[in-house]
Amino acid sequence: MAEAPDPLLHQPVRLEIVAYLYRNRQAAFTELRDSLQLTAGNLQSHGEKLKLAGYIEMNRVLAGIFEVRWRITEKGDHAFEAYVQQMRALLERVGPKAEGPGA
Repeated sequence: MAEAPDPLLHQPVRLEIVAYLYRNRQAAFTELRDSLQLTAGNLQSHGEKLKLAGYIEMNRVLAGIFEVRWRITEKGDHAFEAYVQQMRALLERVGPKAEGPGA
């Protein structure tokens, strides 16, 4: 039996947050909120769980105005990469997509 995916990342919103930060390395809170089309409360709630797990960091920075920037950590990088590998392995185990009528 295959290893179960990380339950923290298996949740769709948290997976989107980590994937966005993996690709972009860091982002302002408002950028994440708008890009992922989340409410501020929803983003903050999921972000706190990722922060507690050590997958992301949140820092207040002065960028003309004060903003909260989120950054993926090395632990977050490794967790996301492992998750992606698990999903690839799952796809390989189940085989190719069926083709033809009724597939």
